[in-house]
Amino acid sequence: FNPPQAEITSDVEAQGLAPLPTTIPTALPDHSRALVTDAYTARYPQGILQVTAIEDESERVIDSDTGEVLTPIPGARFYALNVVFECRGGICDAPPQANLTLQLDDGSLIQPRTGVQIAGATALSPIALGRTTNGWVVFEVPSITPVAALVVSAPDDAAFEPITISLAGT
Repeated sequence: FNPPQAEITSDVEAQGLAPLPTTIPTALPDHSRALVTDAYTARYPQGILQVTAIEDESERVIDSDTGEVLTPIPGARFYALNVVFECRGGICDAPPQANLTLQLDDGSLIQPRTGVQIAGATALSPIALGRTTNGWVVFEVPSITPVAALVVSAPDDAAFEPITISLAGT
């Protein structure tokens, strides 16, 4: 029969202090703001696109291949939109099955950045009729120019008239 051993407490525990973490947290700040999706919806033959959140001045943009955190070019900022896409056209192998362009207050149009994503987020993925996928679309815009709208247009410019979703004041 062995008598019970006295519980041993470390100096840290005896002082009521929590041990220090051994790794530095790498979470990037999430500045996204949720939107009322009904007000930010585009319906077109190939699908339904809803903007569900906006992250202006995103600090979570990473290179899709390396995972390296990116910074915008001097005088610019990352502007990211979280979108949900519902396929309405058989097989949607390139969601959102449309061109997405940001229109700035000065009238200029900005294409999404390619090869980037939001850290820890999923990308839009191929789906079939009736299914949904969601992901972030990242743009790099001038720091001093407000965003006015998201323009959704047909890839072949003939399937449907461009749809404008106002983002002014969001």
